[in-house]
Amino acid sequence: MIRAQLNSLMYISPSPLSSGILPHDGKNIPFKAITDHVRTTYNFAPTFCYNAPKSVADFLNKDYNKDTLNLEEIDFHNGIEHDASFCRKVAIL
Repeated sequence: MIRAQLNSLMYISPSPLSSGILPHDGKNIPFKAITDHVRTTYNFAPTFCYNAPKSVADFLNKDYNKDTLNLEEIDFHNGIEHDASFCRKVAIL
């Protein structure tokens, strides 16, 4: 019953990893590639597509133009990630 209720509340968007936009292993992703792929795939504003990965690069003390990102570097609670969701309604039980 609870599982059915959760399923009815979830609206899941395609994952950048599962759709081939980013490497499946989540490693060695150039920050500039994130900007380009998010822009062409999701049609977000150019400023958002630049500023989001640029902020991550700055947060990790990396060079946006030269360095790469491993997704495990940002896999921690209360860092960049948050409890809200842009792509689905989430029920709190």
